[in-house]
Amino acid sequence: MTKKSAIMLAIVSMLAVCSPPVSPAQQGWEFMRGWNDEKRITFTQSCVDALGKDYNISQTYSNQQLTESCSCVTAYYESKYDYDTFRQMMDTETFNATPAYREEMYHISYQCAKWVFGKETL
Repeated sequence: MTKKSAIMLAIVSMLAVCSPPVSPAQQGWEFMRGWNDEKRITFTQSCVDALGKDYNISQTYSNQQLTESCSCVTAYYESKYDYDTFRQMMDTETFNATPAYREEMYHISYQCAKWVFGKETL
């Protein structure tokens, strides 16, 4: 993976913002800190969709590689933030106004891309 491709992958994945509806059956699962399968899948898929819109990325990497990279990003955020905090953090206005959020997204996206493409382990 070239540095340019990794940077592009990180930048494009930063554009993925999730807002899936909460199912009544999934409310109250505190042990999941607000995340559930639907939210994980929605965030991961929005990341893959955003990456797939970039011609160079979609022609260079398989959908499986993009999905693995986005799943890594999802797992990182799930382990670090409860879902409500994550949604507030990813709110476009908040995210764009906070360099620390952008830097964190770039860093984890870059690390996950490098891991998936076999350049190094996390």
